[in-house]
Amino acid sequence: MSIMHYESTEGSRNGRNTIEAKIQAFTKLMGKGNDFSMSDINRINRAYNCYNYLAYG
Repeated sequence: MSIMHYESTEGSRNGRNTIEAKIQAFTKLMGKGNDFSMSDINRINRAYNCYNYLAYG
């Protein structure tokens, strides 16, 4: 899971989900990551044009 996700109830006033995963089982995991996923690393590298460097979380 990505550390770049908010928790599923982030910003909620009543504790209900404000965002849900397409696969329901992943909704409870949102915001629980503690390391970069490969997808996170690839997005960061693309954003900073770092195609020759792979950073590990």
